[in-house]
Amino acid sequence: MHAQLPQRSPEVALDHDSEEDVFHVILQPDRPDLSDSYFVNLGDQPDIFLRRMVWGSRLVGISVKPASIRLGTKAPGQEAMRQLADELVAQYGQLDADEIARHQYDTSHRLDEDSGITWSYEPFSESLYIDLEQGVTDRENHEADGYPHLYLRHACDDDRIVGMFMISVARYLGTEMPTVEQLRALARELVAQYAPDA
Repeated sequence: MHAQLPQRSPEVALDHDSEEDVFHVILQPDRPDLSDSYFVNLGDQPDIFLRRMVWGSRLVGISVKPASIRLGTKAPGQEAMRQLADELVAQYGQLDADEIARHQYDTSHRLDEDSGITWSYEPFSESLYIDLEQGVTDRENHEADGYPHLYLRHACDDDRIVGMFMISVARYLGTEMPTVEQLRALARELVAQYAPDA
């Protein structure tokens, strides 16, 4: 359930989604088309996501997920949300592209030291990606049996499995913020079951 709040100033808009437990601060909401933006996660603040434009990398928003940890509830009052918005804008609103890059979460990890398999986690969408082979772009996704929300990526030329991804991972693991150890263990489990020869 979205709660659209009155703007604090002409340049900032707030949006709270209690069902998804996410809080958005939109900077200059009258200017950007947010469909051309993406989220950058900060390594030292795993619940903070900076929203940047694809072209020009301009910062257009700041989001918190899960928001209830910082707000103390999934049904916060307007003053609590405005206070959090002020704090976020003061801390992150003036970061430039280089500063954001210095703090950005390193999303790609090797499954094992001697393995070419890599995994990455996208916290905002709660998605775990596993690449068994690098650089394969001509592929199709098929839903897998045995795991909810798991999709196998097959190469189009010979139908071999070249990767997989799983959505709703945090909910599946029963935590709001999965640890690197939990994610690596899940990635190993999925590879062992669906691509044991990789």
